[in-house]
Amino acid sequence: MEVLNNNEIIEMFDKLGLSIAVFDRDMKMIYMNERAKWFYSKVFKAENILGKSVKDCHAEINIKNINNLFETFDNGKPLSFFHADPPMIEGGQISVIHYPYIVDGKVEGIMEINIESSLQDSGRGKYERKFN
Repeated sequence: MEVLNNNEIIEMFDKLGLSIAVFDRDMKMIYMNERAKWFYSKVFKAENILGKSVKDCHAEINIKNINNLFETFDNGKPLSFFHADPPMIEGGQISVIHYPYIVDGKVEGIMEINIESSLQDSGRGKYERKFN
């Protein structure tokens, strides 16, 4: 099998069923897979936020938390995650994972992955696991 090219990687991310987005230090969305476009249209009640800042869509405390997250990533923390129950997402809980987006050794943004079934024990995912 050949090494995947960029288009194949993007196609793979689009088929995952996970919301994957990357925003820069100004909170401008610089990448969104197809599921992220759907997810954020529900969260921010806007059809297309790719290329736009979502700073004005966040409460002041959330902006402070995001700035703190940048600081922890700047200091070498490899990831962050939390669980949420956003009312605008049908079906309940989500798990949110943040990774630093690094360019030339510097944190330039954050990759956000939203999994629409909580990974914590009390989450919906615990009861829907089926292995053959």
